[in-house]
Amino acid sequence: MFPPTLGRLLAGERRRPSRAPRRSASARERRGEQLRTGSRSGLLAFVALLSLLVSCARSSATAETYPLVGDSAFDMSSLPAETQVWYRRFLYALDSSERYPNVRRAASRGDLYQLGRTVATDVTTILTVFRLTGDLRLLDKVDETMQVARQELRDTNGDGYLNWRWLHDRRDRTWYGDDQHVMDEIMTHGMVAQVAWTFRQNQDQTSPSGVDYEERADFWSDYLQEWEAKWRERNRTPTGFPFIYKNLTHPYLSLVRYLWYSYRLTDDEAYLREATRLAEALNDHEFRSFDTPYGPGLVFAHGITRENPSVDYLPPLSYAAYSTQILFDLSLEPFPPFTPETTLVPLANTIATKVIDNGSTDFAPTLGGSEALAGLDVPDDTPRTPDANWAISPIGELASFNRSDTIAEVNEQVYQRIERRDPERPDRIAIPAAMVIKDLIGRM
Repeated sequence: MFPPTLGRLLAGERRRPSRAPRRSASARERRGEQLRTGSRSGLLAFVALLSLLVSCARSSATAETYPLVGDSAFDMSSLPAETQVWYRRFLYALDSSERYPNVRRAASRGDLYQLGRTVATDVTTILTVFRLTGDLRLLDKVDETMQVARQELRDTNGDGYLNWRWLHDRRDRTWYGDDQHVMDEIMTHGMVAQVAWTFRQNQDQTSPSGVDYEERADFWSDYLQEWEAKWRERNRTPTGFPFIYKNLTHPYLSLVRYLWYSYRLTDDEAYLREATRLAEALNDHEFRSFDTPYGPGLVFAHGITRENPSVDYLPPLSYAAYSTQILFDLSLEPFPPFTPETTLVPLANTIATKVIDNGSTDFAPTLGGSEALAGLDVPDDTPRTPDANWAISPIGELASFNRSDTIAEVNEQVYQRIERRDPERPDRIAIPAAMVIKDLIGRM
């Protein structure tokens, strides 16, 4: 017997729409009661400690600087001339038949590994540009990818819940072909939560391509409820937190993102309290400061060192990119623990002074550079980062908060080299997006 929402999802039935920007009231009340009941148990002192932060988050959510809301009147000609150049390149790459990485193909596999990495990075980048332009064509592009992924949702293991599967390595019999891979489940669904919230925010907008944003918001919100119910059932955690957890930094931050956008979708403060608790633990215990010529820098370990000392080393840059992109996203939200000034400016200082250590030729192997930093070592045999990786990485988006312009200069140099065949017809969105983001955040 399928859970009620899963039955609707499998049958393609659309539930009665709610005009409020959140899940249906009955589902919200049901989940909220579960979470509130669990949170009261043993957490009263902690809730009191966080009450001020919760209050700040609730009030700031009413006056966002960078909301995920479309602007039907957006016109590219209103952008500064130089920004228009980068925006045209960004749009061309989005539509390119040679686009790299091939996000549509990644989504079509229904592979949690690809969804949590390739797809999540791409979708988050597009939605960051959407924040700053309101160009609804971008939301429709996100929908194209998500609809491809949606077609791959099935109950493949008979547990009564729709799922994607982990398909990264056929030789890995522990995870292959099922949905038990906790890290990639968290990384994927942190992204899905942002997508659901964005569709909900725009449910009354008219899509340029005829997408029914409200139906998308309903579907992904209901799906997320069932995803959470699945993991609560598996981990025997019917109430309270955590119901799922991984103590590496990139899935940890993905969980914070899931909780934050779940709060936005439901208005249930239990999500906000847990998101704030996890984020403040990073600020207090895991984020490490050091001096740079431009002010404080910020680094962190590959994992949560208080819980797992074996991950007390600098994260390879490819892993750090997942974390820094989520920090970028959450810092543009009305989420007090992470802000542009306290989080993104120090991260940008780190990239400009430690990661960029050989011009634009290649880059340091870790977030902290090529040598030990702030008590964290460089893991053995970690290779340097080629410029081809920079060209598809979200790290270049930190140019927006780099006061020396070093990151922006490197972005331009790598772009001209990688896209030298025809710079006006690129195949990669990362650097054009980063340059648009830099220009527009600087104007707001």
